[in-house]
Amino acid sequence: NRPRANAIQSLMKMRAGDALAALSNMLHDPRPAQRISALWVVEVMGLVELARQVAEAAVSDADDRVKQRADRVIHDLMRIMDPHRQPHPALPQQT
Repeated sequence: NRPRANAIQSLMKMRAGDALAALSNMLHDPRPAQRISALWVVEVMGLVELARQVAEAAVSDADDRVKQRADRVIHDLMRIMDPHRQPHPALPQQT
């Protein structure tokens, strides 16, 4: 699951359309570990394009670990989409 997620992350830097399709498929993979790794990619890359799928996972995924991770990721994505957002508390401030 992690190598797959890393490969998709690299693909995002080259061919975003193909990578988004691969990541969308990974978000729907039957294996929870695959879905969690896909959520990691969405989170670290701030992929608001996949916010709808992440929100659906936060509500309806069969695995509680996936639901919890998706809930965290959707909150991060909402913060990114908010033009009046406060900086993420875990990230260093730019000066």
